[in-house]
Amino acid sequence: MEMQRRRFVLAVVFLSLAGIGGVGWGVAHYYSLSYVLHSATGSSTGEYYAFGQALATVVSRHHPHLHPALGSGLYHPAPSGAYSDGSPKLRAQPPTCRHDLTSNFITSSMTTQNLCRVIAHRGDHTQAEENTLEAFTAAITIGADQIELDVRRSQDGILLIFHDADLGGQPLATLTWAEIQAHKPTIPTLQETLLHIKGKITLDIELKEAGYEEQVLALIRDSLTPEQYPDHYVITSFLPQVVQRVKIWDPELKVGLLVDRKAPESQDSQTTEYTTGSLFQYSRDLGADFLAPHHSWINPEFLNLATEAGIPLYVWTVNDPEQMRACLQSKIIQGLITDDPQLALQIRASLSGESDDGSA
Repeated sequence: MEMQRRRFVLAVVFLSLAGIGGVGWGVAHYYSLSYVLHSATGSSTGEYYAFGQALATVVSRHHPHLHPALGSGLYHPAPSGAYSDGSPKLRAQPPTCRHDLTSNFITSSMTTQNLCRVIAHRGDHTQAEENTLEAFTAAITIGADQIELDVRRSQDGILLIFHDADLGGQPLATLTWAEIQAHKPTIPTLQETLLHIKGKITLDIELKEAGYEEQVLALIRDSLTPEQYPDHYVITSFLPQVVQRVKIWDPELKVGLLVDRKAPESQDSQTTEYTTGSLFQYSRDLGADFLAPHHSWINPEFLNLATEAGIPLYVWTVNDPEQMRACLQSKIIQGLITDDPQLALQIRASLSGESDDGSA
């Protein structure tokens, strides 16, 4: 009886959404309401995601121009074909109403004097092994604003924190969780990491692969109270399809497109996927809230273009003290990802002191 009641609620919500904006709009926005439904009925968010996926499949059969779970009035297939995993590339149409990203992106925990977060790259691994609970605890202890970590998935579906694609000479995705633990027991799961840091620090979660976005979102939602969501997490990825899917499935979450190091000027421009001029438009087309470029992109021209486009930046991985200082003084750079968060915090504190002295 309880299950029937829940499914009745789900069906009513979906039909209401579809009635407001059409079936595609209904499917896309169904996901963004899953946490509300979770709170109202007591089901896990995973159940709602699964039900939404089933709805999307039904919709796609009757409306083949919509991709399952990606149907939305804001997105349609782009001429450029499909991603490597077979899903179609979609072009985003700018929503009729967008928040002012540069003014609303940072949470209230930051001061108005300096909006740039100091983000501990894989935790504070000057104190402990990277991407471990010990490194995350160290980052919390020194007062970092956020932790960046990497998420992959085992062969048997466990989400875990690890950077490299291989472990012990084997593709990590082909290993079970038990095999991974036997080889490297310090690797934590995403679930235990969320519990470990809950209420202590925010996270920048990088998804290293496509295909488990929904599973990650369900875990995040289940780990938070409504008042904590969505300000405690951002999602990043080098994979444009991941950025797009996360943003469609959960419009509330802030999502960033990672950009690899810039090719040297002496090399052929085709050796890098982006040009400075096209990068901001591409990120907007994907629906990204911010860009996360390698520090090699950062120069006055790039910062001016980002400011004109109104697209905030998370810059990685900044370890040089002078570049830290420059980034921390830029209004458009809202996250500085570093292997030495303690040094970055010290530089930010010194800059704040200089600002206070100057205004006296």
